[in-house]
Amino acid sequence: VLSPTAPQSSTTIEINNVGTSAWEVTSIDGNDASASLNTENTEITLESGARYTFVNNGGDAHPLEFRTSGNDLLLAQGSATGSYESDSNVNFEVNGNEVSFTLTQSLASELAAYYCGIHSSMNGSISIQ
Repeated sequence: VLSPTAPQSSTTIEINNVGTSAWEVTSIDGNDASASLNTENTEITLESGARYTFVNNGGDAHPLEFRTSGNDLLLAQGSATGSYESDSNVNFEVNGNEVSFTLTQSLASELAAYYCGIHSSMNGSISIQ
């Protein structure tokens, strides 16, 4: 039995950019996500309640954003500010090229896509299981 203070396990999703046209998921380490690897702008499936770290190998040239189906910003790696960044239950963190957050039920109900904050063709859908 895990104590309430036990560290939450995290699934790490590594992404790379294909020029300025697409993202590709290059690896997933953990059990709470799935996607077709090395496929441009692939759909990523996440599990509500899990903790995620996205490693963005595109760096500052391709800031990672998470948005609603209506294109509203939820979380942003770059200078933009998403509506869930101050939610303590989401515990949003940016550490260099790593973006981490807990997919709360509330965030999961709105999350629909991932984007590059600069290149709009770099985007894919997110589904929740």
